[in-house]
Amino acid sequence: EQFVDVGQEGFSQGDQIVFTSDLYAGTRKVGYDGGTCTVVRLLADGSVLHCVGTNSLPGGQVSVQGFVPASSTGAIQPFQLAITGGTQRYRRAHGQVEGRAINDAELDLTLRIER
Repeated sequence: EQFVDVGQEGFSQGDQIVFTSDLYAGTRKVGYDGGTCTVVRLLADGSVLHCVGTNSLPGGQVSVQGFVPASSTGAIQPFQLAITGGTQRYRRAHGQVEGRAINDAELDLTLRIER
């Protein structure tokens, strides 16, 4: 991931995180994702990011978006994102993604895709 400081110096509203990750089902690599998270709200005990991403999976892509809370230390808190659409075999996809941080470098994501 890459942090882009676009607002006031340091972590502030408008800053972005650009990310990409490999996606696994167990130990088998099944695809990759990528997207951006923009800081939209600063709170006394953390912040709120608005994230937009795309998951590339066998047979197509799944697009997601929504708010992701972060602690005052920047740790991602449990979140849910909306599945906003997809391509190919996922062209009628909707549902949600549930996520939680495993550590500083890994997230546990569950895509609940309805068609």
